[in-house]
Amino acid sequence: MSLAAPDAAPGSCASPPRRPAALEAIDFSPVRRPLGEARGLPNAVYTDPDYHRHEMARVLHGGWACLASASEVPAPGDVKPIEFGGAPLILLRDRKGAVRVFHNVCRHRGARLVREAACKRPGLVCPYHAWSYGLDGRLMKTPDVGGPGRHEVEGLDKAATGLLPVRSGLWADFVFVDLSGDAPPLEQHLAPLAARWARYDLSGLRRVESMSLTVRANWKLATENFLESYHLPVVHPSLNGYSRLDDHYYFEAWPAVGAGTSAYVPQGEAGPALPRFPGLEDGEAAVGEYPVVFPNLWLGVQGDHFFGIVVYPEAPAVSREVLHLYGTSPQAGDAAFAPTVADTLARWRGVFEEDVGPVEAMQAGRASPAFDGGVLTRVHDPASHRFMQAIAERMD
Repeated sequence: MSLAAPDAAPGSCASPPRRPAALEAIDFSPVRRPLGEARGLPNAVYTDPDYHRHEMARVLHGGWACLASASEVPAPGDVKPIEFGGAPLILLRDRKGAVRVFHNVCRHRGARLVREAACKRPGLVCPYHAWSYGLDGRLMKTPDVGGPGRHEVEGLDKAATGLLPVRSGLWADFVFVDLSGDAPPLEQHLAPLAARWARYDLSGLRRVESMSLTVRANWKLATENFLESYHLPVVHPSLNGYSRLDDHYYFEAWPAVGAGTSAYVPQGEAGPALPRFPGLEDGEAAVGEYPVVFPNLWLGVQGDHFFGIVVYPEAPAVSREVLHLYGTSPQAGDAAFAPTVADTLARWRGVFEEDVGPVEAMQAGRASPAFDGGVLTRVHDPASHRFMQAIAERMD
């Protein structure tokens, strides 16, 4: 026995679902060609609002993506609302110290539950009708729901009306979410990168600083810039002075892809040297690697510190980059290292601020109807090409 689709005429064959109109005119085939023949992604994927909405659903919400640093909610009861590709979420730490993620919406009438970050909250109270929830998501109180002074009502099952959880997991202090619910386990997903970085003990990381940067450009352009080293001599002459273009290489440990250098040297003389990762030999400490964990987490590992940048696409032409700087051990948070930490953050801030102008210039160039995605070279663009192909795979 077969069932026709509800809107199919009796005896007819239902048509397959059509691609959304925002995707119909977009041709991803040029980026699928081998490197050296491929072109970059078409202009609309960086500019079109309707496409952007579908991209958030398929890319940011279609598998594992990075939501935040767990250190943003360091103590039980700490709560932070995060707008994540259009989806309102809550990041919190419960009474037992576990990090949890919920949809930021009251189960009663759908009001936004948490409006701003707060510390050491005993629970969450809706600003509309004061329904309250525990930090584990359970619905606790429904004041006057059955009439004045009657806090229960027939037919309302509190046990089934808690906050809606988001599948989440932790890796290297970063909180990943899978809004689709269909991705493989996070440990399995990140296994290739974990194996590549097995020499680094990430369990002792201590967040010591953070910063935020807003860029008037699409999040993918910012990411593509992070993935290539070709611009170092022009855009970062100071950085290129000690981390030369010639010292860089590209690698893939999917879902991570990026560049590395074999000549990392700690810079600055503001204070004592930051502690190294335990057990690193001199040659290993001279390596720095900078991959993107698809889709939106940029990482940097060096012998003496670690960073992660969570990229938030806020609009087709606006992205926000939040950098979390880590020492390799809890001792890096000691006051003696504060000048070195400040110097390290200042150097990275300078690098990423230098990138803003070129990335925003690329965004402006996407208004040209003559631009065809641009050239991707075999030497400098393998990581960018892989990232673009992954976008095409999710979208097409």
